[in-house]
Amino acid sequence: MSIVIMEAKGNNGQLELTDSTLRIKRQGFSAVLSHGFKGDREIPISQISSVEFKKAGVFSAGYLQIALIGVPHNKPNDRDENTVTFFTNSQPAFEAIRDELQSRMVAAASGSKPATPFRPATPPLAQGQPTKPAAKGNPVVGCLAILVIAIVIGAIASSHNTDDSSQKASSTTTVAKATAPPSPKPHSAPAPVTAPSEESDSSSAHRAIGESFALGDFTYRVDKVRTAHTLGNEFTHQTAAPEATYVIVYFSILNNANETKVVLTDDFTLVDPQGRRYSPSSEANTALMMTSENKDFLLSELHPGVTKRTATAFEIPKDSLTSGLYLEIPEKGLLSTGKETVTIIK
Repeated sequence: MSIVIMEAKGNNGQLELTDSTLRIKRQGFSAVLSHGFKGDREIPISQISSVEFKKAGVFSAGYLQIALIGVPHNKPNDRDENTVTFFTNSQPAFEAIRDELQSRMVAAASGSKPATPFRPATPPLAQGQPTKPAAKGNPVVGCLAILVIAIVIGAIASSHNTDDSSQKASSTTTVAKATAPPSPKPHSAPAPVTAPSEESDSSSAHRAIGESFALGDFTYRVDKVRTAHTLGNEFTHQTAAPEATYVIVYFSILNNANETKVVLTDDFTLVDPQGRRYSPSSEANTALMMTSENKDFLLSELHPGVTKRTATAFEIPKDSLTSGLYLEIPEKGLLSTGKETVTIIK
């Protein structure tokens, strides 16, 4: 079985890059909506003709499209079997896979060998086992590679010398200050003890439940939070794992722009005190939708100046329901990097 070198989890699928193939795994509720039950797809890298990002659409922050040699692209991006959509917080992982694939394609076209990403070390050859002769490369490419390596080594050496000089100067200044005798200070009464300010409190950066805040083109407010072990009704219900529980976050969102926007509402992340991150549970939200508590859990049409109230559910371990649990809300948009956090349990 091929070793997975890189992976990126998107909205309607997951990419896994191995030594020789790119695997597209369809999983989650969004994948079923856009592609049905088609299962996984494994593409030999030698059959890929191009890989590039596409502009943001209604259901995602962007698309990574894989084009195959001799195969025309005539489907919408969100339903193409060789395209995976992603949110803003997943874009760096998709960029890494795109860069690695493009590097391999350029190397294949020029006849050179691409740089090998990190992978587990292989055991040494047994004694007496013949070794494979090294492949003969293009002499022009070899000369260019040697020249590039020489330039890089020179730049590193120059940077190292500069850093050493800066460190020596800093060290000399520190020693001079340390050896100088301290000046006597006049006797004064001890300063009164004051309570720490809000700026020194690490939790002051988080918003509170019931607090409204602007983020990008929208204003958000987390209205309330509750927990449950089972969601749904007598016709459709979902039960959390024995060691887990559902956390349901009810929130309001207001469109501050001058035009109607269709946005995803399941891009929130719940972070526990151990730093573990949880995405909304598609199974729990499907059950929640049947109770009319969250009929817009996947996407919502927001008109200017109109507030929409909805909810989203997470499945987390019960031991995560402790002080420090918070909600992370990303700014919507392909190139947006802003975010806000809301304290769930103080």
